[in-house]
Amino acid sequence: MENTLVEVLVGQVWHKVYASLKGEDLIISIADDATLDAHTATTGKHSSLNRAGSNSTRSHHNSSNTNTRTTTNNNNCNNTNTLDGLTGQKRVVRVFKEDNSGLGISIKGGSENKMPIIISKIFKGMAADRTEKLYVGDAVLAVNGEDLREATHDQAVKILKRAGKVVDLEVKYLREVTPFFRRGVLLSEIGWSESTTTTTNASNSHNNNGCNNVNSNSLKRNKSGKNNFWPSEFKSIPLGLCYVCRNVTYVDSENRIVELHSPDLKSLIMRFTDERTASSWFSSIHQLVEHITKQHIPIFNDVRSSDTKSDIRHLGWISEQLSPDSLSRTWRRLFAVVTGVDIMFYNAVPTCLQEWNLPAYSHSLLTSRLVHSSRQQTKSPTTPTSTSPPSTTTCIELLTFGMRSGVNHGVEGHVFKVETSKELSNWTRAIVQGVNNAVLLLKEIATHVKYKGQSCRLTLHYEHGFTLNQLNISNGYEGHRHEDDLIWKKPFEKLKSSADDGSRLVWLQFVDDGEQELDLESNPKPFVFILHSFLAAKVSRLGLVA
Repeated sequence: MENTLVEVLVGQVWHKVYASLKGEDLIISIADDATLDAHTATTGKHSSLNRAGSNSTRSHHNSSNTNTRTTTNNNNCNNTNTLDGLTGQKRVVRVFKEDNSGLGISIKGGSENKMPIIISKIFKGMAADRTEKLYVGDAVLAVNGEDLREATHDQAVKILKRAGKVVDLEVKYLREVTPFFRRGVLLSEIGWSESTTTTTNASNSHNNNGCNNVNSNSLKRNKSGKNNFWPSEFKSIPLGLCYVCRNVTYVDSENRIVELHSPDLKSLIMRFTDERTASSWFSSIHQLVEHITKQHIPIFNDVRSSDTKSDIRHLGWISEQLSPDSLSRTWRRLFAVVTGVDIMFYNAVPTCLQEWNLPAYSHSLLTSRLVHSSRQQTKSPTTPTSTSPPSTTTCIELLTFGMRSGVNHGVEGHVFKVETSKELSNWTRAIVQGVNNAVLLLKEIATHVKYKGQSCRLTLHYEHGFTLNQLNISNGYEGHRHEDDLIWKKPFEKLKSSADDGSRLVWLQFVDDGEQELDLESNPKPFVFILHSFLAAKVSRLGLVA
């Protein structure tokens, strides 16, 4: 996939850039000034783009506080004539700083680079931005009367820092350098830079809990100017462990949008010229990310320093449905991990041992089961546009699977969305096989129950079935189990049916022996799900043997 013209969403405005895949990175580049224009006409005419509900865990598409007024302020974008009129004119702008706050600008240049000191970025909401009289591309000639025309970059920084609360800036707008900085600002707001997740290793996981917050700047320049394959600037966006999806944070009626979300929830929304191109790019990126993700399983297992039972067997991004209403579906992104005994869900990819130990939520595989997997067409509302009726819906293909888990308060159900048929097969197989393997790993589970008023221990064993023993309490300690303590023992094959009251009682109906009532003294659903898992594992083994 090379040098494809695509639109990216920055600050709710579409910008045209070039995209290419190189190794494990997505390369975003800007060819010329024309590609920096905000294509609002295209958005209004063609887009049926709608946020797919609100979600507190969602990032707002990388809308940064470092946006410059030249790219985010409509008045400035539409005021080209004003800027042209300022070109070459000296101006003095007074800036009032707040306590413990700077001017709110970034500068480039300096005498060592044979360049004037130039404002390259204006931070939104800070002192310089509030004047509404400073622009990216302004050369700073003097600060409170102190000449900067021969100053180095470091000298200029020091002078600006010690300027006081009231700062008079003598500036001159240089129109010719503005496109250069506009390109840099736009690139800095697209996507994300090097992910710390991909560099986390076992050695640093034990130092400082493995949390490593190092970011590297991936903004690069073609310094030689001789290679015209890439435009003058480009940004390399690592795709490792990112979430590649469609119709998760936005509903796309035209199937032209591909969503990319970084391991730490930064977002890049890409809109292609047609559905075919979008599908081709989606497939290429998705396959690449899938390959990279598999390579991280042994790395993560080293970081977690887990025993064999807790080793990761399957992992990846999925979306969980938050609202059951098919016409107002909202989804939240989750990084899901299946180990030998658990399935865990994280809001972002864990980067250290401490984060691995704190999932958003988790369930034991023994108390969980897959209840459905489906492929269906569903309708979602679209945003009214100039070419669509006030209220329309669009058909979207959904690949989903459902899971239920027995928990202390009853039963929890979850519906998850995946992106491809292969993913659907992989996740359903991972859960079904995961449950069976968890039974084989643990072999037996024991729980306290009351049987006919007696305190007992009920044991489920993969090979031996049910065993009920009376507990002998002596001096505050449980006595050892002896054959004399045995109340009854039944193989799984003798179980005819089971039922529970949803509160604390379970009834087991055995062939030839009638019904046995057990009081679990807590919600019986976890036990019922565990029983189902043992039975499913037995059936699975019989099926394999047959």
